[in-house]
Amino acid sequence: MVLQFIISVTLIIASVVISNQMNYLRSTDLGFAKDQQIIIPLRSSNAKNIYPALKNEIKKNQQVQEAGATLYYPGTINPSDMGVYMEGKTVNEAKRMRTNSIDESFLQTLDLKLIAGRLFSSQFLTDTNNRVVLNENAVKEIGFSSPQKAIGSKIYFDWRGTSYNYTVVGVVKDFHFEDFHVPITPYGFFSQ
Repeated sequence: MVLQFIISVTLIIASVVISNQMNYLRSTDLGFAKDQQIIIPLRSSNAKNIYPALKNEIKKNQQVQEAGATLYYPGTINPSDMGVYMEGKTVNEAKRMRTNSIDESFLQTLDLKLIAGRLFSSQFLTDTNNRVVLNENAVKEIGFSSPQKAIGSKIYFDWRGTSYNYTVVGVVKDFHFEDFHVPITPYGFFSQ
């Protein structure tokens, strides 16, 4: 009888804990719009080539607010990164930043919150030429005093003896792109 009582109490406590954890996961702000999103993986080169036509067809539907493309969707493994540093610093002071290649409407599709500058846009044809949108953590880690000070500045990346530079055009609010157990780290978006 005592054993049954202990098992019952344990199961009730476990149920309450699991319920609280599920409520936390459902209600926590991830920093992007996670609801009402449809993800269509385009893995083959043929599928990627037809993406512009597919996007145009999808956007014709009046129930669709926005459509965008990315290499890595938040919550999936993102192995792409680079060591970046600001002007006046050296490659030895570079900070690791996760990177993602996106189209001009992906940030709007996920409703990432802009805090300085602007997001990528088809109105700016130069966005595909060495432009970057950073998250708040990247701004801080790289060494800018504020998101506003980062706008128009250049960050640098060295690869195999060549230095590349990217102009910061926007800064978005930090968002969770990995597990909750992993702290938010520097992140940069490049327009493809």
